[in-house]
Amino acid sequence: MNSTDASARAWHTLIDKVFKKGDRIVIWGENRTGWVAVFWSCIARGIQVVPVDYRSSPELVGRIHREVHARLLVAGDLVEASAFDVAQVLLAEMKHCLFTTIFSLSEISPDDVVEIVYTSGTTGEPMGVVHRHKNICANLNPIQREMHKYEKFARPFQPVRILDMLPLSHLFGQSLGLFTPPLLGGAVVFMTEFHAGAILETIRRERVSVLVSVPKLLLNLQHEIERRFHPRDVQARRKGIPALSSAGGATEKFTPRLGLSSGR
Repeated sequence: MNSTDASARAWHTLIDKVFKKGDRIVIWGENRTGWVAVFWSCIARGIQVVPVDYRSSPELVGRIHREVHARLLVAGDLVEASAFDVAQVLLAEMKHCLFTTIFSLSEISPDDVVEIVYTSGTTGEPMGVVHRHKNICANLNPIQREMHKYEKFARPFQPVRILDMLPLSHLFGQSLGLFTPPLLGGAVVFMTEFHAGAILETIRRERVSVLVSVPKLLLNLQHEIERRFHPRDVQARRKGIPALSSAGGATEKFTPRLGLSSGR
């Protein structure tokens, strides 16, 4: 038995035999396929997910783990979880578990909890916000209806590939990295390198259709593109589109519409 099979069997035992509906699992790690595998397998069994940004301090993660009474900590490669005296598995071992394991599905109601997302809001002290199936579906149903109108136009461009640079511990990152791709029949690309050159190379290599990012990162990409393709000592032949070429407020307005506008 190889390590992939062993990890899949161990995860199956935990999810199907040890944990029960309503139990909670903390995911503390970077975006990767193992994160997606853990999330969806928990949802299938009615296990509540508590996602935490991989850049969070160990002190905050410890507090969250105690507050939610989690039964397991799923840790990524970029976090220091060895000091925690709690049951743990590694995201790196979960890569193929979603595709090699068959779970018993739990009966789910709209009021069942999907996840508890910790957010600081304006208080500075992160607090847990409960998200139920009905809350998430209320957001996704209008998007699905709108996408359905344009399915025939999108077919030549399938699969739509989304490069999700936002953490899956945040709802916007989840929206474009977990929930929207199945509605689109699309694919998701994850990376942890934030250097503009590496992002451009990933977009080219993976034939990315949509970049989900933040304004600061888009500004860095703009500077890299200008450096490569439009040196300062070369006069431009034509002006760009103002809304996209501007490095000011127009770029910020455009960013939130990247994911949804390309899905049409």
